[in-house]
Amino acid sequence: MSNRTIPLDERLHGYLLEHSVRESPIKRRLREVTAAFERCLTLVRPGGLILFDNTLWGGRVADPDARDEETRAIRALNNRLLGDQRVTLSLVPIGDGLTLARKR
Repeated sequence: MSNRTIPLDERLHGYLLEHSVRESPIKRRLREVTAAFERCLTLVRPGGLILFDNTLWGGRVADPDARDEETRAIRALNNRLLGDQRVTLSLVPIGDGLTLARKR
């Protein structure tokens, strides 16, 4: 067994090759990110940071004409974070966007 970390998209690709799925990888990925966020909230002390990368998605999240599945999933994550009273948010507009969620 290798100690190499397998990137999520490689794991998803392998899973999709082996199994028939009823939902898209993006929806599964969003659920994984949401579950990881919930787990991080139990591990991070008040004042600690949880980071989310690619939250601007090249500006597509702000484009009302962008309705592809990936963009909609990132919008859903952003809205979920925005409505979560357990954290305060800061969006850093570098690269594809970096959201810092500070646990209250």
